[in-house]
Amino acid sequence: MTYDLSFPRVRDPAIVASVFMSLALATTILRICSIRVRGVAFDVDDYLMIAAIVILGGIGRQSIDVKPQDITRSLQLAVMYWPMYAVTMALVKCSVICFYCRVFESVQHFRISAQLVLGTVVAWSVIIILSGYFICRPFAFNWDATIAGGVCADRTALLLSTSTFNVITDVLVLSLPIPHIMSLNLPLRVKGGILFMFSVGFFLTFISILRIVAIKEIDFSSPTYTLLECVFWSTLEPCLAIMNGNLPMVRSLLVVLAPSLFGVKVGSKSTTREMCINTIGGGSRGRGVGFQLMRKQSDTFAESGIRLGIESTIKPAKTLGKKGHQRNRSYVSRRSIDVEYCYATSSQELT
Repeated sequence: MTYDLSFPRVRDPAIVASVFMSLALATTILRICSIRVRGVAFDVDDYLMIAAIVILGGIGRQSIDVKPQDITRSLQLAVMYWPMYAVTMALVKCSVICFYCRVFESVQHFRISAQLVLGTVVAWSVIIILSGYFICRPFAFNWDATIAGGVCADRTALLLSTSTFNVITDVLVLSLPIPHIMSLNLPLRVKGGILFMFSVGFFLTFISILRIVAIKEIDFSSPTYTLLECVFWSTLEPCLAIMNGNLPMVRSLLVVLAPSLFGVKVGSKSTTREMCINTIGGGSRGRGVGFQLMRKQSDTFAESGIRLGIESTIKPAKTLGKKGHQRNRSYVSRRSIDVEYCYATSSQELT
C-alpha cells in the first residue's frame, strides 16, 4: 500500500520528507567517505550515526506505506513509529555527545556532564519504547477498538509529555560545549563564530516544538489525516538531526579534497598569520597548550577557524620561547587535519 499522491495534503509532505531523507543519507555516505579517505578508524559516534540512518530508513518506509482511508493501518503505523523515532533521535544525540567527548577529552568535568546527559537521553528513549507497549491493554487495542475490555491511557498526553522532554534533551545536548567554548581565550567575534558552529542544531528545537503542536491536533478516533502532520515533523526532525551531526565530518572530507577552499592554511610567513590561544583544558597563558591557527591575511577568523573535527589527544611536546624560537612542539591528532599546538606569548594584533 502507498499514499495516494494525487492529494496535495499527502503529496507535498511526502516529497519534502523524501528529499530530506535523501540528504540525510547523502551526508552519512559522505561521512563514511571522509573516514575512508583520511584512513582513520570508525569511532563510536560514527557507528551510532550509521545505526540512526538505518532506522530512519525504516521510519520513511513506514510513513508512506499506508492509505489515508486505512484507519487500522494508520494506528498500527503509530504504534511502530514512535519507538523507531525515539531510538533514531537517541542514537543521533548519543553520537553528538560522543563527538563532544572527543573534542573536550581533556576536560574531566565535561565528561561527567556529558555522561549525565547521555544517561538522560537513553532513559528518555527507553520510556517512550516501554510506554508505547504498555499504553493500551491488550496491545492490539492500539488499533482495534472493538476488542472487549480493552483500555488505553491518554496517548496524546503521553506523546506531549515525552515530546516536551525531547525538547529538554535537545537543549541539554546542544548546550554542553557552550560554557567551555566561552572560556577560550578568543576575541568575542571569533568566539561567536565557534558558538554558531556548535549551535546550528538549536534549529532542531524549533522543529521539535512544531512537532508538539502537531501532536496536540491528533485525534486517535480519526487518525488518517490528524496523524499525517505529526508523522511529517517526526520524519523531518531526525533527518535534520542526522545532517547536522554529519556536517563536521563532511567538512573534514572537503578539507582533504579541497584544502585551499576549506582548510586552515599552514604556510609561509608572508601569506599567513599565527595566533595562539589556550586549548580546551589548557592552563593559563605561558603554561597551557595553545591552538596555533594559521590563516590567510584576507580571511576572517571564522572562515579559517577551529574545525569541529578536533580530536583532543595532546602528546608530550615542545614549546615556543618568548621570542618565538622553537624549543618544543605539541601535535594534536585531528580527524580532519593534523594541527600544530604551541605555547605563545606573542601579542600580534588581529585585523
